Amino acid sequence: MQTLVRFLYCSVLIAGCSGSVGSDTVRHRNRSQTSIADAGPVGGDGGVGEDGGAGGDAGAAPAPTPMVHDACGNGFDDDGNGEIDEGCACETGTTQPCHPDATVAGVGACAWGQQTCSGGEFGTWAECNGAGLAATEDCHDGVDNDCDGLLDCTDEVDCGCACAPPPDPTTLIDVLGGYSTVESCGPGCADLWVGRIGDNYWSGRCSIFEESTSISVLVPGAIRSAVLERAKWDDYMRVSLNGVRVWSGPDGNFPPETRGACELSTSWDTNPDVDLTSQFAAGGEIRFLIRVSVAGEGEGYARIRIHYDPVVLAGTPGCATP
Repeated sequence: MQTLVRFLYCSVLIAGCSGSVGSDTVRHRNRSQTSIADAGPVGGDGGVGEDGGAGGDAGAAPAPTPMVHDACGNGFDDDGNGEIDEGCACETGTTQPCHPDATVAGVGACAWGQQTCSGGEFGTWAECNGAGLAATEDCHDGVDNDCDGLLDCTDEVDCGCACAPPPDPTTLIDVLGGYSTVESCGPGCADLWVGRIGDNYWSGRCSIFEESTSISVLVPGAIRSAVLERAKWDDYMRVSLNGVRVWSGPDGNFPPETRGACELSTSWDTNPDVDLTSQFAAGGEIRFLIRVSVAGEGEGYARIRIHYDPVVLAGTPGCATP
């Protein structure tokens, strides 16, 4: 009987020991798995990649972008946010020079502005007032408009073409024959006179006189306009261009070839305003014929005002057509 009790006691004891050993083993295995999981994902920074090599970026993290602030007291918008010396302490009522563009401040038309410190105990700078800003250079106004330190024609980059010497208008119109002169009437302007300039160089009684003039347009691409803008005569006058009548004065009559009084007792000086641009822009030779009907004494001549492109006429290198 004692032997049976001792056997049962030992069986229970061995079963308990086996359970204890098994439980400890499981608990140890779980702790190991937890430790691996807690280490983070495989292949992270400085960790091990799937192929067993070093995983992720092994280098240091990128440095943060440095903050830019206005440098207090210089009157410029250093951080480019449209405000000058914002966040800078100042004494209320004081002023300082200022400008939105530090690269041109105080140069030419880019005059300094002024800003005032306003507020209470802790003042702040108000807006910058009166600062001059850069603009397109005007090559003839005596001002450095673009604030590059170069004035008008000394600014070759901006004013080289505008300041080029004016071309001779005789390089635009060549007189081939007859009474005709070409003269300048300003930049890009030429006056072409056709007929004999003077007074009372003809005399007769209802007599007709004729003057022919031939010219050549040498650079038709430079022509911007051509207008018969003045006529002076006594008593009747007609103007033809390449055989086609373009104007007559004063009333369309032309005695003795038409009806009308021969003597009008008037020396006429008018502005016909006849557009001849297309004929001049076509280039080549142009023939004018002036016919005058005179009773007593008289004269007859006309002026054609031509506007042209000096750049095209001069052929200035590097200059574009306006």
